[in-house]
Amino acid sequence: MIVWLLWVRPAQYAYGLPIFLALVLAARGKGRWVRVLGGYVLLLPFQAFSLTMSALMQMVQSAQTDIRLLRIAQWQMEAIIYGYQWGSLVVPTLAPILLWLWMDRSFVSDVLVRGWRASLPTASP
Repeated sequence: MIVWLLWVRPAQYAYGLPIFLALVLAARGKGRWVRVLGGYVLLLPFQAFSLTMSALMQMVQSAQTDIRLLRIAQWQMEAIIYGYQWGSLVVPTLAPILLWLWMDRSFVSDVLVRGWRASLPTASP
């Protein structure tokens, strides 16, 4: 287990939780701690996806150019590569923001949407 943790580096893909925590705490609504715990549970599958794709990508890299060692098809290797890109670049950042937008819909509509509408210039006749 320790070798796997050193090899995959799970903290590299778990930075979405601090982003989500900061967004929830900045919103200052009731039931923040319930949303924090719910967000933690809902972010776990995204973090597991990122870790799995990282481990698979490292296996592909260790096989280098001979993918016959892994006994996978070309399309499977490409799926691993694209999954790794999504799991390392997009998912850790986008998942907590979308989760916060979904869980704090009232804050978003009250503060962000109302503020955006107030900043629009009024039409003069």
